[in-house]
Amino acid sequence: MKTPWRLKRRVRKEVIAICEEWLKKNPAPEKGKVPEDAVVKYWNNWYWLITTMGEAYTGIGDEVNAAQVLSKAYEKAPESWMQSSTGAQINKLQSLLANSPLRLIANIKKDSSTN
Repeated sequence: MKTPWRLKRRVRKEVIAICEEWLKKNPAPEKGKVPEDAVVKYWNNWYWLITTMGEAYTGIGDEVNAAQVLSKAYEKAPESWMQSSTGAQINKLQSLLANSPLRLIANIKKDSSTN
């Protein structure tokens, strides 16, 4: 049976893979070649997809990739409120992860693997 920690980690990795696949299959539209509302919709969807990846990377403890994708998202955020909303969500997740009882299990496993 999968532990909740392992299941969450697996799901987060699946989320990252799904997001990466969407990005490969959905390149940015060229302005002037599609209606403007389609361009706006694409970049709104792109932003939330990229920040979802950042959240998933944060959840698996990959802070380097989380910082990279979130930085890219923040640079292209269509609306200023999006970045503050995302930042608040990431902060909540980091707080939950830092205070999770599962961190104790992870620390025990780390300690036992170094002995």
